[in-house]
Amino acid sequence: MRKRAGRNFHTAREFVQYLKRTLIPDLMRSGMRETARDFEKAALLIERGKRDVSFIGFLKRTLIPDLYDSGSEQTAYDFGEAVEWMERGAVMASTNISEELVKVAKELVAEEAPGFGAALGDFLAYCQKMIDDYMAENFPTNPKATLQATTGGRWVKIIKVDTQRSAWAFVDRTNGDVMKPAGWNAPAKHARANIFDKSTWKNVGVYGPNYLR
Repeated sequence: MRKRAGRNFHTAREFVQYLKRTLIPDLMRSGMRETARDFEKAALLIERGKRDVSFIGFLKRTLIPDLYDSGSEQTAYDFGEAVEWMERGAVMASTNISEELVKVAKELVAEEAPGFGAALGDFLAYCQKMIDDYMAENFPTNPKATLQATTGGRWVKIIKVDTQRSAWAFVDRTNGDVMKPAGWNAPAKHARANIFDKSTWKNVGVYGPNYLR
């Protein structure tokens, strides 16, 4: 399935039209029929103006588990965060579920900064060499630690793989900001470095982005 450019959704109807006319047909053509059916359900719920009970239940029981199973962990986190906001009631007092999904959708189709792929490759190569040199000098008999990148929505998650898998950093696809993980699925606030500015790479160590001083 070809990569899409970023889009801006101003209304729930615009988002539903995007689902029906573009995303769902693309998913069906690529053989991802279950995911396509999940989005068909989402579109129906939006059109009917369903609120927290039914829509949150759909996210928890169907969409989020499906996204995790398919490896789209960051996308699943984005929807999980929307669920948390709705359950806390922070959103429901001033908006409806359709509008909140439009907000999340903007995150999922965030436009990638020009040159992002090449800059990310350079940054990953720099970080991998830093880790390799450190391990060779200090822990030469330990298993090799490698960095892997996975993309979901706005964020690229960098995973460190050795004897286990752990979130090492998050990179914002829209501007190249490098964030410290707040957990497996969530970036912390405040950028520690930027992949487009090599002078900031000193703020990243073998264990990931440094704490703010």
